[in-house]
Amino acid sequence: MSFNIPLPQGMHVEKDEPSDSDPETVELHRQRRAARARKAAGDRASAAAEEEKRAAQAAAEAAQERFLLLLCCADEARVEWTRAHLETLKGPRPSDADARLSMAGELRELARQRFEASELSEAVSIWLCAVHCLDFPAAERALLPEGLAERVFGALCPVLSNLAVAMRRVGDLPGARRAADLGLELVQELPYKDSKGLRLKLRFHRALVRGERRDFQGAAEDVRHVLGLDPGHEGARCVLRNAEVARKREGGPKQQRWRGPLTAALPSKTRRGWRQLVVERWVLATAVLVGPVLAYLVAKVLGIA
Repeated sequence: MSFNIPLPQGMHVEKDEPSDSDPETVELHRQRRAARARKAAGDRASAAAEEEKRAAQAAAEAAQERFLLLLCCADEARVEWTRAHLETLKGPRPSDADARLSMAGELRELARQRFEASELSEAVSIWLCAVHCLDFPAAERALLPEGLAERVFGALCPVLSNLAVAMRRVGDLPGARRAADLGLELVQELPYKDSKGLRLKLRFHRALVRGERRDFQGAAEDVRHVLGLDPGHEGARCVLRNAEVARKREGGPKQQRWRGPLTAALPSKTRRGWRQLVVERWVLATAVLVGPVLAYLVAKVLGIA
């Protein structure tokens, strides 16, 4: 038994074999099949080549040290200078992972001392040297003993937090933003309970950088995130208030726009201030009322007409 099921209007099915034995028709169908087969083979070859290209690119990226290059904005000359500066300070970078962690710790402390001595540019340079010590390519990190990769991230994130502060202080706002962004990316590799403080610091530092770049909405978003994790964070509360004020002023006259860091405290009316204002107004009112009476009495005593 056969069924003749009608196809939807406009739809047709091309048969692989013609229903007749016309040689020309048979040849035409053969050529079409061959063309379809060639196209499918070409598509498979293109997809395989593209996949191979992506795999080669991923392997190349996994073998590359990317953190220092990113912080130096792909400036190879600055990267080479940092490597040379490390050799001047501490000698060649060790090959052993533990030795590199130890050297990075020493550099971090040295940079802190320079920062506290207000030698900000040198502090930035030394912290970049510490990043170079901790800049393990992804392929190498995958081969590190268990727990060692976490120690690398645990040492690297505080350095990036410090760089976000120091670079902002020397006026390198793009560099400070890159340091904060990279820190927020890498801190995700650490357990939350051990890295909450770092997450808050990095987010707060990025808010300050965004504020100085006049991205007041972005700064407000970052400090809202901080307050979501730590509602009592006074610095974040201050920055949020200021960012909202600055955002509203940004569209107004230039002379009324926000100037300075978002950490500046706005004048507030304290209870003492209100009490002082009430006293001053009471004294003024008393002087206005009593003054004429006193003047009249003085005039009578002195006999002034």
